[in-house]
Amino acid sequence: MPKQKTDDLVQLIKSLSRSEKRHFRIFVRRNQSSADILFLQLFDFLDKHQEYDEDKILNKLPESKKAVVQFESASLQTTFD
Repeated sequence: MPKQKTDDLVQLIKSLSRSEKRHFRIFVRRNQSSADILFLQLFDFLDKHQEYDEDKILNKLPESKKAVVQFESASLQTTFD
């Protein structure tokens, strides 16, 4: 993903209030599919870090999830555009 878009995404996540983040997590957990859980893990990772680092994300997740992370990262960006 282009750096500017990922930086914008991280800034957007950081700009959310605590209650907005809570509501987002509740919304995602309603579906309880494995893709949604990964989506939430990515959201939490971006919330905890100051900048988007795809290598760090991919190193924290098992090999089978790497392709999904790349897809979810693009989905998060689309969601917040």
